[in-house]
Amino acid sequence: MKGKMVSNGPKSDDNPVRKSPRPGRPSLKEAERISRAVLNEARSLFIANGYDRTSMDEIAARSGVSKRTIYSRYGSKADLLSLVAQQLGDTTMSALEAAEIPRGTPFEVMYALAGQLTAFASDKDIVAMERMTMDMARSFPELWDLRRSQSRRTVDVVVRRLVHLRPDADETPQELERDALVFLSMTVVPTLHRSMMNHGAELADPDAFLVRAVEIFLEGFL
Repeated sequence: MKGKMVSNGPKSDDNPVRKSPRPGRPSLKEAERISRAVLNEARSLFIANGYDRTSMDEIAARSGVSKRTIYSRYGSKADLLSLVAQQLGDTTMSALEAAEIPRGTPFEVMYALAGQLTAFASDKDIVAMERMTMDMARSFPELWDLRRSQSRRTVDVVVRRLVHLRPDADETPQELERDALVFLSMTVVPTLHRSMMNHGAELADPDAFLVRAVEIFLEGFL
């Protein structure tokens, strides 16, 4: 009777077949890539097509992820729009908040700020997002809160310049906020309104308008 072949190798229990790893959470790098893709595509589609004509299916397809992934990460389409608007506003405001106040005359300081703010107010992406969020703010309180927060940050940027011009003034915070709102209403708001109504080229010389607005404001402020 022939003996059985005895293997000297490891038992099967000691060398199990390696299974494919189960799918799990993406790596941090992959998660960041997905977030960038979704937010960038959502922003492009919202701006190009508007809120109602942008679908989560199209955002998912262009981002290379499933619609389920988008809903699990961002919630509703309105939540996604709010995040896109917040991201765009943060990019704009963070640059202004971090900028050093330039040296120069009061006119040079305020004219430089007015130029930066009106450039943002003329940016097609910002104008499109402003138009959308304004239309939807009544139905979505989070968008209204976002608009108020961004307006507050803009006012604070102007107040910082006004304090720089008159560091020893005895104006109250409320008075400084009032003056900041006057400055914005004279310089930025007209530009934003013309842009939102597609009349950006209405002024023959927008720079002359801005110069005169800053001059008139400073005559009353200083």
